[in-house]
Amino acid sequence: MIVYVDSSIGVQAVLDTPQRPALESWFDDKARTLISSRLFQTEIIRVLRREGLPLTDADGVLDRVNLISLTADTHDQAEGIEQHIRTLGALHVATAMTLAIPGTRITVATHDDTMAEVARAHGFEVIDPVVDPPGGRA
Repeated sequence: MIVYVDSSIGVQAVLDTPQRPALESWFDDKARTLISSRLFQTEIIRVLRREGLPLTDADGVLDRVNLISLTADTHDQAEGIEQHIRTLGALHVATAMTLAIPGTRITVATHDDTMAEVARAHGFEVIDPVVDPPGGRA
């Protein structure tokens, strides 16, 4: 299964949150191919710097996620999203859209309600592993 992972999930997995152990388990599940935009790494690193935490706290999560660089086409796709969504969320949805190959199911994992709504509007199944149990749908 291919899962596009939004930064809101990665941040919860590296900070000292009650969800961290369950999310670490979710990230470790090899049944999923995890993909995200390069923004995923940048957003996690910025949060760790803001919190004064070691950047190595992100290693386990970053090692499991395949990162895709943003392109001009990705920006164009993000700019074309008509629903209200913040810029970084639009770039995440647009990156997931670039993965859409006929016959391939892509699930979007996000903890952001707006991003979830926009991803669903673009035909993606959406999960929130912060809320859903690790053995859940994805």
